[in-house]
Amino acid sequence: MAYQFPTYATWSDEIAEITGSEEFQRARIRIEDSSLVTKVYDVETAQWEITGDPVIYPLAEENGQARIIGVRWGVQSGGESQANATTISAIRIQIPQHAVGRVKKGCKVFVESAPNMVLTNYIFTVTSDMQGSSDATRTFECSLDGDVERADG
Repeated sequence: MAYQFPTYATWSDEIAEITGSEEFQRARIRIEDSSLVTKVYDVETAQWEITGDPVIYPLAEENGQARIIGVRWGVQSGGESQANATTISAIRIQIPQHAVGRVKKGCKVFVESAPNMVLTNYIFTVTSDMQGSSDATRTFECSLDGDVERADG
């Protein structure tokens, strides 16, 4: 009996089978794009009419799986952090390969659950969704203002 190896369309599809698995993407997130929501104020009734859904991930049967990775940059040695009133950190988020298309700059990312529960208190803001040509997972960068906490967290 001959062993059959699976065939993949691309190299990144082969890698995605492993890196996109829930074993490595253990956090659960929600990505919101506020540009998908329309708000109209009615001066007659003094009411807001809000339409649209800002959630772009997860959709339908998806579970919102993700991997959150801190970006390690050079150490600040010139006292720059002392003059900064907030603590800004860069992070990368990886989600399954074809889970979402563009994740525009300014979209908000909320951590619903994670092995490190502290992450559920933060709000991440997408700074870049630029990705290379061989993507095994969908990766985008965010900033984290360490002084901001979720009201519902």
